[in-house]
Amino acid sequence: MIEVLVTMIIVAFSLLGMAGMQGLALKTQKDASLRSVAVVTGLDLVERMEYNLTGALAGNYVDTLPKTFATVADCSTIACTAQQMATYDLNEFQTLLNSRLPGATATITSAGAGPVVYTVVINWTQRMSAARGTTVAATTGAVASNDVAYTNTAGSGTETFSYTMTRRIYNRLAVM
Repeated sequence: MIEVLVTMIIVAFSLLGMAGMQGLALKTQKDASLRSVAVVTGLDLVERMEYNLTGALAGNYVDTLPKTFATVADCSTIACTAQQMATYDLNEFQTLLNSRLPGATATITSAGAGPVVYTVVINWTQRMSAARGTTVAATTGAVASNDVAYTNTAGSGTETFSYTMTRRIYNRLAVM
């Protein structure tokens, strides 16, 4: 009789442990999914920059999002100038961010004249999964791109994640 009771206690603790591991696996899968969305959305923007080479070289993509765009021409149906195309691309990028990442913001900066180096930083918030007061910085190197950093503010219940990518835009229009 005691053996049965001990066995039931061991099985109960085993089942609780398995349930906890399943919960952790689901949380980790959600984190990975949001990071993948940030990567794909960032790549979409830099590919749009490369397509609109004139606008990218002119610095038309430098911006901070979210913002309200005054008038956006629908460049998917009409011919647009490089500036109009950049505004359209940024509006589309913002729409994707807002629909795919919770609390998303983005900062796009550029440096240089030839090639122009664009840096896209995407930030989003999600439910807390690490100890409060924890900061994990992105790795550093020659080009600190494709890194994710996050900060967990004490007592906030959320974490802020950041994905940074850089892309060099070369002037392929220049005749050598």
